Amino acid sequence: GCPDVVLDKTRLYCHPQELSGPVRKDLIEHIEKILTQGTTFQYLRTDTYGELLDLTEEEELAYYHETHDMTIGGVFLEAFRTKRRNLYKIREQVLEIITGKLQVRTLRKSSIYSNTSPAYRYIMETYGKMVSEGRLVEGCKQTASGKLPLCRTATGRELKMKRREDDRTE
Repeated sequence: GCPDVVLDKTRLYCHPQELSGPVRKDLIEHIEKILTQGTTFQYLRTDTYGELLDLTEEEELAYYHETHDMTIGGVFLEAFRTKRRNLYKIREQVLEIITGKLQVRTLRKSSIYSNTSPAYRYIMETYGKMVSEGRLVEGCKQTASGKLPLCRTATGRELKMKRREDDRTE
């Protein structure tokens, strides 16, 4: 196999034709300088592809709250909107799309669709809150493999009825 070059959280995998991996921005120039002095190879260029954040799972979850709490409700309402009350969307498909768009890349290697990832936990927390507030309406469809969870945005009429119901229980 090919060796890795490691310094703190920088980890470059040495492919036969290139180096790749997460690198702190402040080290890029230093690494380029070292590579230009090579005698058994020729350094051509540096390409960078996006940014990785160095966050723990708790910090990542806090990041989602700080960044998206004011706008995430609108994202959900738009994503689950249908033309009629009897139309629903497949819940898991919509939640997966929202999670994929929301998730930031971190140094930790984790699947965005893992039900333990901070992005998915944030999405599920928000989803549960919106269902309990009556802003999203759940349903299900019986399929050969079991029940398929569905969801849609609540209509204005349903929201009014939910508010009246909440007022009566207070």
